[in-house]
Amino acid sequence: MAAESLHMPELGRLFINTGMRRVQEHLIALINQAIANGEIMSCDSRLAASHLYGMITGFDVSMSRFSEDPLHEYIMRSNARVAIDRFCAVYAADARP
Repeated sequence: MAAESLHMPELGRLFINTGMRRVQEHLIALINQAIANGEIMSCDSRLAASHLYGMITGFDVSMSRFSEDPLHEYIMRSNARVAIDRFCAVYAADARP
């Protein structure tokens, strides 16, 4: 996708606007709701969404895009669960800055 978007910028914009931007907006909304509910500390929700997304995708997901061996769903779910648990621990309402 990245290589093709150099030659077809509209393809890159479409990918960003229909995929990644929607994920980003959804994560920001979820984080804002968690802040409003007192579940996590007040923070820059855009930055927190970036942290969470990076923790979930990590190296395994990135490398699997260029590999013949697909990343197994149970590994992806396990990675996501650990990332979410760690994110919640760091951003917990009672966590110390």
